[in-house]
Amino acid sequence: MQKDLNQRNKKTLKLQKVLQEEVLKLDKITDDKRRKDLTIQWKQNVQKLKLYDDKEDETFFKAWLRAH
Repeated sequence: MQKDLNQRNKKTLKLQKVLQEEVLKLDKITDDKRRKDLTIQWKQNVQKLKLYDDKEDETFFKAWLRAH
């Protein structure tokens, strides 16, 4: 059970890092269509966090806000 938990934590941390990088990229985009497409992709990736845990998206945003 501990091994499964550790694997889940590693996957979650990796996904959190990817999402943080996406936020920084979205902030710099000025083309409206491109920004809209990437926003949709962003939302889909945030939903992936919920596959790990129902509150994992909250955990991500808390960590992201603390980092910035």
